[in-house]
Amino acid sequence: MNYSSIQLFFKKNNHFLLIPIFLYLPFIFLGYGADSDSFETLRTGVTFIKNFDYIPSRNPGYFVFEVITFFANLIGGSIATNLMAVFMSLICLQGFYQLCKNLAIPNAKLLVISVALQPYYWVASITTMDYVFALGFFFLGISLLLRKKEIYAGIAFSLAIGSRVTTVLLVFLALILLIVAKIMSLKKAAISFFLAGGLAAIFYLPPLDFVKWRWWRIFRLAMGGEEYWTLFLRTGRFLYKNIVFWSIPVILFLLVVVTYLLFKKRINIDSNLFKLILVNSLVVLSYEILFFFAPLDPSYLLVILPSFFLIIGILFQNQRKTLILLIMLIFISNFIVLDFARPDVENFATGAQYGLWVNPGYLVKATTERIKVIDCKDQACYEEKIQN
Repeated sequence: MNYSSIQLFFKKNNHFLLIPIFLYLPFIFLGYGADSDSFETLRTGVTFIKNFDYIPSRNPGYFVFEVITFFANLIGGSIATNLMAVFMSLICLQGFYQLCKNLAIPNAKLLVISVALQPYYWVASITTMDYVFALGFFFLGISLLLRKKEIYAGIAFSLAIGSRVTTVLLVFLALILLIVAKIMSLKKAAISFFLAGGLAAIFYLPPLDFVKWRWWRIFRLAMGGEEYWTLFLRTGRFLYKNIVFWSIPVILFLLVVVTYLLFKKRINIDSNLFKLILVNSLVVLSYEILFFFAPLDPSYLLVILPSFFLIIGILFQNQRKTLILLIMLIFISNFIVLDFARPDVENFATGAQYGLWVNPGYLVKATTERIKVIDCKDQACYEEKIQN
């Protein structure tokens, strides 16, 4: 399956993907990353080798990602695990491009570049984290479906769900999208979905065994005490982290442009494209609702990027220059951003100071932090250096 994706990548019309390759590769030499979850994943492999005992890196378990990381780490350490992230990211981008072309979405290459340059996607593509593994396997499944290979697609989808359990919702809604677009039948979609669900269930047997088969325990997240999660604070975190994810300039730009296009009646959408907007809006809304219940990390919103930019592609179908301006703003937000709030206590805020500040973008911030822990290979080293 991966071999087919490599073949497709080297086709002439995919040469634009050299842009993210050149941008991503220099970062793979900077250690595993600046997120503690990367080192928790390494610990899972070390513990298994020492005690032949599986301990999930986090709830509810990320078995497929943990296994891939374990073997990649044995082969080449952080360079190999980061290189796997780059590879899975490229599969995701190539699959997203294929989907755009099959749905006849204009400016498909610009939409893919928009995803590739989004700060949180860029960081996820160059560090040892699970996000692009789930999306990569998901879009591998989409690519296979577009080639009428439903069984292989079901296997790829199961690997996506095994990498990140919330991907099951994305698989379900994506199949609805393909049915609405008349790309596949309900019967074939059902075959892929139930095969994916059945195989993915196997990947959650080790986490279930770890919690002694009390299945509800694997869905408990470490979110701190209730004093941090009043309705007011939860709503504030949800809104603030959405803004951080997109950046203030990008949000303002989109609001102004969409309002202008609607006011000037320059958005002409036929019934088929409108259906695509509805299904992709359902994807975005569904994951935003999930994020509201656990607004911990803006990276959780990475899953909505393809659907969001499909909608943008439809709305801006005759606005190529506007899309290029959007890409420029997205690119700049990697390096510099505007911020309007500062927490009273980092990661444990119950209040904030409000104003307007110019801060380093997420790519700069994440890179600065990972350089601090560039030599770390375990959680203890990470915690010691990140606190200094």
